[in-house]
Amino acid sequence: MPDGHHFGWVRELDTSRLVDNPVHGHCASFQDYTKAFKYFSLAANQGWVDGQLQLGNMFYGGLGVPRDYKMAIKYYTLASQSGHVLAFYNLAQMHATGTGTVRSCNTAVELFKNVAERGRWSEKLMQAYTDYREGRVNEAFRILRRTGQAR
Repeated sequence: MPDGHHFGWVRELDTSRLVDNPVHGHCASFQDYTKAFKYFSLAANQGWVDGQLQLGNMFYGGLGVPRDYKMAIKYYTLASQSGHVLAFYNLAQMHATGTGTVRSCNTAVELFKNVAERGRWSEKLMQAYTDYREGRVNEAFRILRRTGQAR
């Protein structure tokens, strides 16, 4: 995940308890990267946007797979095509820093513009983080999903 200190805490979430999706009950946790990759791949191939984002995160961070910025860009791009705010943000960071691609401030600005146009996401992310830190993990994940699906 680009600029990991902003979203790194998301890796700690136990998706088997949180996600109402095709992987519910099968992916033990983000620490079981082999299972996570398997089920996120199945979900992503069926068009599930959060699965695409999570595959991008796995490739970006080398979580259970070899680090591959090109594959991260591929999956972030797929998720962004469905309007996923965090995918736009991650792509913008990668283009701004030249991570896995030629550095392009123009592309980064356009991607950041897409993020900004999708609402007050930073406040929502901070609320999700607060909820998570205070033990309201399910609510934190719901906020993240709604924020990611905002168009």
